[in-house]
Amino acid sequence: MSNILINVDNAEYIEDYRKAGVNAFLFALEGYSVGYHTFSLEEINQFDITNKYILINRLLDSFDVDKLREVLSNTLNIKGIVYEDIAVYMLVKELKLDVECIFFQNHFGTSLPEVNFWLDRVDSMFISNEITKDERRKLCGLIKNLKMTVKATRGYDEAVITCGGIDTDEIDPSTMRSKKCDGLLFAGEVIDVDAMTGGFNLQIAFSTGYLAGNNV
Repeated sequence: MSNILINVDNAEYIEDYRKAGVNAFLFALEGYSVGYHTFSLEEINQFDITNKYILINRLLDSFDVDKLREVLSNTLNIKGIVYEDIAVYMLVKELKLDVECIFFQNHFGTSLPEVNFWLDRVDSMFISNEITKDERRKLCGLIKNLKMTVKATRGYDEAVITCGGIDTDEIDPSTMRSKKCDGLLFAGEVIDVDAMTGGFNLQIAFSTGYLAGNNV
């Protein structure tokens, strides 16, 4: 038995593939696949192939999931599903379909072990656009009130912000010129100004650099 799964672009070539020893075929499902020649469910069901797989490589919204639930319920003689959206996997489990599930890593910047990690640890999933206004508000509240206790730092070698520098009282804030040394200007982290990470220190560098550059 061949371990090769061939994507079918033209049904006329199926017999040629069989003669070459290939007996597992992948059909991109119409309406749920991009980048491939697609086949309707009716066409796929008509093919007299034992090892028949369907490809679903689109990212799905809640409307797609509802339609796909009906489609998969009417799918006959399918050996497996090659999928990209985890919602497909959840539908297979919900419908108790006896098919192979093959994760297709394409658009997602993740790996199969990472996907399996989460699948093993959740009881259910939902599509992001199914979250209600009240649930979004609660989620925002949880994120904004998430409290963490800092126990240690990563050390100087991994630091990205420095403290200390020229006292701001010694600098004209409108020009960044030194009040003690004529012709000397300061910008960025050489000044005793620092902020939390998140772009604030970059903004300090950009703004003070702009002022200093315009007053040279």
